[in-house]
Amino acid sequence: MTTVAEPTPAPAVPAQRPLDDLIRMADLLGGATVLPTHMIGNRANILVHLLAGQSLGLGEFAALYELYPSATGLGMKATLARTLCNTTPGYKFDLIESTDTVCTVEVTTPDHGPREYTYDLDMADTAGLRNPDRESAVWWVAHPKQMLLARASMNAVTAFAPELLAGVRVLDETETGLPPLAPREPEPKATAGSASARPASRSETASEPPAETEPEPDQEPEKPARTTAAKKPTRKAATVKLNAPAEPTPEEKATALWEEYAQADDLGTLTVALTRAARERLSDVMVDGMSLHDRLSLRANQIQAERKAKQEREAAAAKAEVADEDEGEDSPEKQARALLALAETAEKPGAVGGLYADAGNNKLLEVDIDGQTLREHLAAIVARLRRPEPAPAPTLPEPGECTCPGDVLLAGEHEGDCPETDQ
Repeated sequence: MTTVAEPTPAPAVPAQRPLDDLIRMADLLGGATVLPTHMIGNRANILVHLLAGQSLGLGEFAALYELYPSATGLGMKATLARTLCNTTPGYKFDLIESTDTVCTVEVTTPDHGPREYTYDLDMADTAGLRNPDRESAVWWVAHPKQMLLARASMNAVTAFAPELLAGVRVLDETETGLPPLAPREPEPKATAGSASARPASRSETASEPPAETEPEPDQEPEKPARTTAAKKPTRKAATVKLNAPAEPTPEEKATALWEEYAQADDLGTLTVALTRAARERLSDVMVDGMSLHDRLSLRANQIQAERKAKQEREAAAAKAEVADEDEGEDSPEKQARALLALAETAEKPGAVGGLYADAGNNKLLEVDIDGQTLREHLAAIVARLRRPEPAPAPTLPEPGECTCPGDVLLAGEHEGDCPETDQ
């Protein structure tokens, strides 16, 4: 007899959290993208997981990742059911025998002690679990030992220790969507001397049948647990010929997932793809020389680059449209030059003052024209109009026509006997 080694760590029983705390936690986790697909963006599903985990004594992380959705609500894998048995005081789960044709387990409870339960291929055939028309038939052919252990664990814990499950149904491996985990091989059977040391537990099994439970829709009627004395000899594994296709390899799954999302054009869809790849353990599987995670990430970067380029093109188009509208109207520089041209034709400072007022109203005084503002050009014109024009230079007679001294001539005067005066 050996105790099954479980991959799930022993859950520490956490303190009960108030409902308001769980609701706030669900709100905070609603935006996470690393959760199982059915919880991404669904706060109600997250809250259901947290409530179920709390009733089972699980921590929040285990509640999110160790419970699975099914057609009848939340369920747990048989591995978690065995772990709850082995981590609850007074309870224990042991593996008595595990082959490709039969599995016998033992569940110990505080009230009834150890009780055995056996499940074999005949029971699976009676329940139709290996029927070629069922999807589960492929699992039974590929992993008979694991499927027998899962079914035996599910039925035994449900029958002998239902108080540990808090109403959460135990699922077999095919209902979780994950590949079955191979348990540790059982130790060699105990010798006759060691087996005789526990006749009470075996006889108790024969006298005390499993507790009656309501069967699930797809679960076969339970057979009474067998005693070791009535245990039939182990028979050779039966060969079942099925027309069902072989289980796809990880490379085929990764390639199919990449082909499904290769043409995605939004980051939300790529986030879902990355989450699926992580959940199905395909992130590191190579697809055409590159891991699936890197291919999906590269596609996400391409979408971001395309979105940025599109935004830049739209901004440039909008800027060009504004520039076209500005060219349809007179630019400030053009208006300022027109006012300067009018000012240069003015004859009085008052006319320039009116143009100055117009330029101020239209905010054109600071417009640059040939290195100077319009204000400076108008000021120069006003100063020029206010300055008196110089007097014309005196007309001097030709040499020999006047005998007046030079200084008299420059003053514009003539003396008495000057020929100019006589004329």
